[in-house]
Amino acid sequence: MIKMATTNQQRPQCVLWSTTVRTPDLHSGNTLSCAICTGLNASETWTLKEKDRSRLQAAEMRFLRSVVGVTRLDHIRNEEIRYNLKVNSLLETVDEYKQKWWEHVQRMSQDRTPKIIADYVPIGKRSIGRPAKRWIQEIKEPQWA
Repeated sequence: MIKMATTNQQRPQCVLWSTTVRTPDLHSGNTLSCAICTGLNASETWTLKEKDRSRLQAAEMRFLRSVVGVTRLDHIRNEEIRYNLKVNSLLETVDEYKQKWWEHVQRMSQDRTPKIIADYVPIGKRSIGRPAKRWIQEIKEPQWA
């Protein structure tokens, strides 16, 4: 069952789904696109570690399998499920959104806040340990190219 929470403007804010959805033509309506849209909310600013990518893909496939009406015990590959539903991988879409956002920021004038933040280089010493993964590193070296 898919439930949608809305705000005063009646824009979908979050979608909750359960694995009991068994309607084969569910993907033909707005339900699948709404769930995918909600899953990508503000994704252009995410910095995903490998563990985050794995969890995102697992959540996506759990939802898509419930839409198709199959379980993991049916041994159907993820690519086949995506092909049957005619949807792209959520991770590929996230990377595309990031690239589009980066190109948009690069076209901005120098006085815009996103441009100032994107061009910011901190001064001083960094803390000890492995450096944190930065957003710009994912743009220059996409994981799912």
